[in-house]
Amino acid sequence: MYTKALKYLRYAVSPILKTFISILILIFSIFFIKSIAPSKIYAEVTFTYDISTTYTIHDDFVNTKEVKTITNNTNNRYIPSTEFASFFIPQYDDTDVEKYNEILKSIKTSPSNYITDKVEGGYEIKIPFGKDLTSGKSITFTIEYNDYQLMDIVGNVKNIHFPKIIFPDKNQYEINHSTIVRVPVQPSQNIYYNLTPDQITNDEQYLNLKFNKTQISQNNIYLQLGTQQFFSFKLSQHIPQTYSLKNNIDIQQNNIKLSLPREYEETNQQVYIKSITPEPYNIYTDDEGNIFAEFILSATVEQNIEVEGYILTSLDSNKKIPTFINKEDLAKNDLLTSSALFWESDSEIVMDAIQKIPETDNVIEQIQNIYNYTVETLDYSYEKINDNNRLGAEKALAGYPAVCMEYSDSMIALLRAEGIPARSAFGRGFNSKLSESEQEDHQWVQILIPEYGWITADPTWGENGRIYIGPDLDHVLWYTSEQSPVAISPLSYVIAENVNLESPIIKFTPMSSDISNEIESSTSIDQLISNDNAKDKETVDYYFSNLIINLKTSPLSRIIDQIFPILIGIFSVIVLLLVISVITWLFKKIKKLQIT
Repeated sequence: MYTKALKYLRYAVSPILKTFISILILIFSIFFIKSIAPSKIYAEVTFTYDISTTYTIHDDFVNTKEVKTITNNTNNRYIPSTEFASFFIPQYDDTDVEKYNEILKSIKTSPSNYITDKVEGGYEIKIPFGKDLTSGKSITFTIEYNDYQLMDIVGNVKNIHFPKIIFPDKNQYEINHSTIVRVPVQPSQNIYYNLTPDQITNDEQYLNLKFNKTQISQNNIYLQLGTQQFFSFKLSQHIPQTYSLKNNIDIQQNNIKLSLPREYEETNQQVYIKSITPEPYNIYTDDEGNIFAEFILSATVEQNIEVEGYILTSLDSNKKIPTFINKEDLAKNDLLTSSALFWESDSEIVMDAIQKIPETDNVIEQIQNIYNYTVETLDYSYEKINDNNRLGAEKALAGYPAVCMEYSDSMIALLRAEGIPARSAFGRGFNSKLSESEQEDHQWVQILIPEYGWITADPTWGENGRIYIGPDLDHVLWYTSEQSPVAISPLSYVIAENVNLESPIIKFTPMSSDISNEIESSTSIDQLISNDNAKDKETVDYYFSNLIINLKTSPLSRIIDQIFPILIGIFSVIVLLLVISVITWLFKKIKKLQIT
């Protein structure tokens, strides 16, 4: 009985065992075949990307050449021939269709076949692999095109901006990248760049500036080519007639204070005055270095104040922004770090914003972090361009519409909240894409740092993806403010007693030619102030103080002004009667003599 049971069990289990063994053999065979056969790429596979980008600067465009070599470091993965190598051409201004058509027409690739797709923010250029990229193999792709959007030309200065590159955050990919900027060698050309290159070489035709992966992943590269920038300017301030007995205004002269363009160390800005009409009674400099001219003008007639001159700016290529400044080394300055009108650095909204900004002991990095936060948080409002209602930092950071005033006010408030000295700067920022009539008054930021002085930062212009921290030749400084002026229009700092004035009309013109001859016939702003200080100030001050006293309205002066025309009429009648009486007397006398 026991033997029969075992026999039965053996026959019953045998098919199951055979099936189980067959399944094991099948699974083992699949894994073996898979291990020796190449397979399609997956996200977890390691590949090496060796990328080099070369920018060659020409007269009005930048030739861009990118070479990308992909190497398969795996033993059992591959990229199929149907895949594409992707390149991206950013589009900064989607309204300039003609410019981008020229860019697209200039594209050359290797391999020569490619597909162009319009994507958000630009164009994607896809080059097919054409063959499988198997283990241990490499494929190289090249794209070359003429980029007309990286260069702006203003006067005799070229501005070239190269955007930073964002690399994928994937440890499975090894990415090696280098950028070379090739600048034509010209004896008289000054070259300014915001980043110190990793390597500089020089051949017969080009200066080659090489930047490493860390530099280009954290910063935009900005170059400015040119020795100096020249501007001519003309200011016209209309002064209406204000003397009127009808409106009970009997002040016959007005005091006008008008700001003039100032000098500035970071860009070696120099100001030359060609003419000022009428001649001011006083020209002086305030504690910040701003220049003011004061006029005493008749209120009985309508007239204009006209100021013409030239502004020169230049860059010192040897003056570099420090790479590290410790917060402890910042100068203690309550005026430049305290809360003020429009710069509410101690408000809850500003303090909440500070908590969202990465903290670092390096002031230079902190300035960059605050700059980036301002640009990312605020949205530029084109509807607000014609609205001069200045909102200040608190409202701007809360989401109100923003233009340059709000961008600079917000950054100043954030900087001051961090204990970094900052002030506002007003003047003109030149955009080569706009005509002269389209250029607008502008406001930006200046930051005081040790070992350098005042440094320029323009967060409004950061909206186009380019970082404006440091000197450039596109900004013309008119005046600065450390205490947040109420004046709205940057160039309308006009104070007039008893007069409501419109903003002055100021025209700037970048000049591409040397203006040495014009400067020789003009007067520097320093010399103008020096000459003015040589005047007899006691006489001028006595005249001005007595003028103000005499111009004060009094009941007696008002009565005299009102009865003066009546007195003139009565006097005229009396004179007329006297004349008639004399003539009558003479006529009678002559007639009597004739009778005699």
